[in-house]
Amino acid sequence: MVRNLLLGLLGSTILLQGQDITKLPDWAAKAVRQAAGEKDPEDMDAWVLLDRTEIAYTGSGELRQRHYRVVKILSERGVWQGTYVLHGLGGKASKVKKLKGWNLRPDSALEKLDSDNVVTQNDTGDEEFSAGTTTGAVLDRMVKGSYVAFESLESIQSPLGPVAHTRPMESVPVRVWELDVAKKEGWFTNLQSVDVKMARRQFEPWISQVEPLGTTGLRVVNLPALPKGEGGHPHLSNLLPVVEVRFLDPVMPLARMWGSWDEVAKWTHGNYLGALSPSGLGDWQGKAPLESLQALWGWMGRSLVYKQVYLTPERGWIPEGAQEVGRKRYGDCKDLTAFFLAEAKGLGFQPVPVLARIIQGEIPAQTDPFPVFNHVISGLRLERSLGLAAEVDTPKGRFLLTDPTDPYTPLGYLGSGHQGRRVMVCLPEGAQWITIPDSAILPDRLSVDIAGEAQGTSLKATLTLRESGDYWGLRIAAHRGGIKGLR
Repeated sequence: MVRNLLLGLLGSTILLQGQDITKLPDWAAKAVRQAAGEKDPEDMDAWVLLDRTEIAYTGSGELRQRHYRVVKILSERGVWQGTYVLHGLGGKASKVKKLKGWNLRPDSALEKLDSDNVVTQNDTGDEEFSAGTTTGAVLDRMVKGSYVAFESLESIQSPLGPVAHTRPMESVPVRVWELDVAKKEGWFTNLQSVDVKMARRQFEPWISQVEPLGTTGLRVVNLPALPKGEGGHPHLSNLLPVVEVRFLDPVMPLARMWGSWDEVAKWTHGNYLGALSPSGLGDWQGKAPLESLQALWGWMGRSLVYKQVYLTPERGWIPEGAQEVGRKRYGDCKDLTAFFLAEAKGLGFQPVPVLARIIQGEIPAQTDPFPVFNHVISGLRLERSLGLAAEVDTPKGRFLLTDPTDPYTPLGYLGSGHQGRRVMVCLPEGAQWITIPDSAILPDRLSVDIAGEAQGTSLKATLTLRESGDYWGLRIAAHRGGIKGLR
């Protein structure tokens, strides 16, 4: 034991002589000293010595989130750790209040983060325009042996209320991971009635020991790196550890609603009430109920396209009205669902939005409410069956489920992305959960026929592709971008 202590002190002395860690901020220098006597992880590009997140509720729905991070670069491939990224909602909802960085090189030269190395841009993709932002910072002259540290402070006023989550594990090992959660009262704010809820999910088998930190925080040491080269596994959102934080503020409706799924459903249902005025387009009136829905579905598939345009942070959750969607002839899942629900309401159906999650994993069967949805589809309450496969009986009635973003799946079916998924029907009185039955799913298929003639090393042939469901998204690509988009 004495020998190990002497070796640890010797390692710390060598470190101090080789690199002047006093040039780092105190919190980062402390983390470096604490790891000084330990052996670097083998076959790793970097080692996170400390990753600490502090989340404080300041009242009026605002969160202040501070992040501290210090990393030792173990190989030339690890220099990417000198890049730091923050994703925000943009506008007044999310602001980076402070962003600092330090690169202590092996020769003790110190590179600090300069404002020229910080870039904020719109967080957009091919089919969207968003007010959301990505703020990135890059430290100069990163090399093997550098200690890199970042400190950031964000102000977050989410349209969903004061909720947050964080994931401990990453692609490199983490020596110390900490999350501290608190209420930060000011002179004119009284947060005694605010209830702080924190839930740990999927910690086993990754994390077996957790230390308490403060009143509600937690601390984990020696986190392993994520496995590399795993070819098949569930979606990482259903696999890796996550910590969810909710601040239930009785004076804030958006905070109170995260106390129960019923409140989330009521809030969502209310968001659609103002969007359900019929567009006045199309000719689907005066037919039998099923024929009217089929005419509406066909018109939407021919006339409307999927596109995200979020000019304000609220648009991530609030739909546009059916009349505006009809005028623009485009919308995202919320907008297209609002259009379908509005027109179905005009046909005499009882419309309700249905929250879902696709692509990014499944919704776990958890009791605590949290923002776990990334998609919305439509539900029509039926007094009698229309004989369609995607009709589901529940304790609160029979519902026909449709996904208006998937126009090439026939009315009465859902695409394979919904198979076996849990969805939440948002009724005016609360939530009704449904597990999508296999019978509601239209199987994806793609048949390939090729006919032609081979001459030497060349082939002249006709290729015919027949797609059902959304196997490769070929028809949707052609609908959105024509032959150019398809190619």
